[in-house]
Amino acid sequence: MRRTLMAGALLLGGILAAVPALRADDDPKPANDVDFLAKAAACGVAEVKYSELAEKQANSQKVKDYARMLVEEHKKANDQLAEHARGLKTAILAGLEKDKQAVYDRLAKLRGDEFDRAYTKQMIEDHEKAIKLFEAQSKTGNHDKLKKFAEDNLPTLKKHLEQARSLADGLGK
Repeated sequence: MRRTLMAGALLLGGILAAVPALRADDDPKPANDVDFLAKAAACGVAEVKYSELAEKQANSQKVKDYARMLVEEHKKANDQLAEHARGLKTAILAGLEKDKQAVYDRLAKLRGDEFDRAYTKQMIEDHEKAIKLFEAQSKTGNHDKLKKFAEDNLPTLKKHLEQARSLADGLGK
């Protein structure tokens, strides 16, 4: 009985300890430059993976074209982020984080117009978060080159967001 209570207390403690961490991941404002690198890389990798999937599974040619453009532009930005990470002697994620893998898996099960709507909705959500992240870095970052990277990439992210919204409107959300 005592062992069961101890195990339950440890489990509850672990869950409670994880709650602030989960909320921190939802907060787009980076805590520091390394945090920005990690969050921006995770977003960029996810955009590429989701968009590679869209190139194959989208029903609409406009969605496929948008996805192809995102793959090209986000890969370029991801390469630049990797350079910055090397400069700061920091490792960044090359694969999908657990939550982003779940989104990928959900999208992979969809087909046709349903896929197109879900993908464009995801692109809207992801780009809104990325814009907040990049705006925060451009204003509060300490590393000049990362601040400039964030500033330079904001117009592209905003363009991607507007294109995703336009696609979603055309698909009937």
